[in-house]
Amino acid sequence: MNKYWVSNMKVAESNNDNLLRKQVLIDAFHAVRTSITLIHPIAPSSCEMVREYLNVTEKIWSWDYIFKSIDTFVEDSSTHKLKYLEPRIDFFKKHESQIIK
Repeated sequence: MNKYWVSNMKVAESNNDNLLRKQVLIDAFHAVRTSITLIHPIAPSSCEMVREYLNVTEKIWSWDYIFKSIDTFVEDSSTHKLKYLEPRIDFFKKHESQIIK
């Protein structure tokens, strides 16, 4: 998804193409949404942190809504705001067995 984002945003910027920017953002959200839904059962706290930063409801975990837009997961789309993401936030921290001492 990162390669898709970088490549297509570069094209959108060079062509000043707002429709492509919008589509890349939609695709990126869907990729993140699908990924955290798949990972949620094995890394729930990390996925809940992603949900918190997206500021969306718990409907995001339901496969009934897997192809729905972000509007499905927000209380009010006209006032929705993402939580500010500080630099170097780690959503998926290493397990203690992965840390070399």
